[in-house]
Amino acid sequence: MGWTMTITGLVIAIAVFGWANWRARQPVQFGRVRMIPYTALMFAALVVILLMVAHVFTLLGVEAPPRQGLGYGAVLGHTHFTLMRL
Repeated sequence: MGWTMTITGLVIAIAVFGWANWRARQPVQFGRVRMIPYTALMFAALVVILLMVAHVFTLLGVEAPPRQGLGYGAVLGHTHFTLMRL
């Protein structure tokens, strides 16, 4: 995915978030049920915004530093069980 798709997705997600925020702040009309869950829509748009911002950083060439430490298996205790062979 290039710059055009990333920026387009980011702009659309920001617009959806803004629209859902505006609609969620509208007063509720008595006797009417909201058919669209605007809070869930805002959450989904926020997830897309975070993913697009992370992708923009990737396109800019920003890299994460190398991981230090024990690694994934040691954190969850898998190393201990693989050595013991229960």
